[in-house]
Amino acid sequence: SKATVSVLNWRRVEGAAMVLDTLPAAPEGKVRVIFVRHARTRLNDLGYVQGSIDEPIDAHGELQAQQLEAVFRGVPIDVLATSALCRTIRTSEFIGHDGVTVRDARFNEMNFGVCEGTPQADPKTGPLLAEMRQSWEDGRRDLEYPQGESYARVYERSREALEELLAKHAPQTAVVVTHGRLASILFAEIFGLGPQGVQDLLLANCGLCVVDACPATHTYTRVAFNITEHLGEHFQAPFHKRLAEGGGQEQKSAAT
Repeated sequence: SKATVSVLNWRRVEGAAMVLDTLPAAPEGKVRVIFVRHARTRLNDLGYVQGSIDEPIDAHGELQAQQLEAVFRGVPIDVLATSALCRTIRTSEFIGHDGVTVRDARFNEMNFGVCEGTPQADPKTGPLLAEMRQSWEDGRRDLEYPQGESYARVYERSREALEELLAKHAPQTAVVVTHGRLASILFAEIFGLGPQGVQDLLLANCGLCVVDACPATHTYTRVAFNITEHLGEHFQAPFHKRLAEGGGQEQKSAAT
């Protein structure tokens, strides 16, 4: 079988669990950055908007995270960063490394404000989520969730955290365990797609995105997106994909 390939014609990744070994080495002068979305939580499974809620991974998430051990075995990781939320910290514990560990709240998930802890079908939450998604389709970055954050704010803090991480630790290989919406916003901007591309860039739980970064110029090259081969039977598509394929339920939310 083949690992997930992006709708944007990014590199198709072949292979089994040791999928990182199949990728070309980072060019000289560049840093290999491997982004990992945290393992599944109960709120992910229920389809609730999670955001800044500090929800632990569930039993299925534990099985997903365990699959990361084989993926990263033998990979020389210089620095491993997580958000300050327990679901990324627990997920990172399955990634063995001898480098520096960093916890940075700037990698925390987007704050969805009043939507957090509610399902998409909630009569107040549903229209608000749709309004925000439409604003991104229209190219807007400034609209905030009530009592929450804007796209622009999430990008600003995550980009700042990433650049500081690379500058301070000067790694050859870095791993960042973070969140679905934050990662999709960061990817949309560093790859020049803007907010219109954000919905196509949601990682599956424990999915990987591999990027080569040039710290000197603050530029980023996409290598592979949403690698999920290692998950096998533990793979679960993000809610918006399941809904599109008819495999979800109406109350499930894409906000994670």
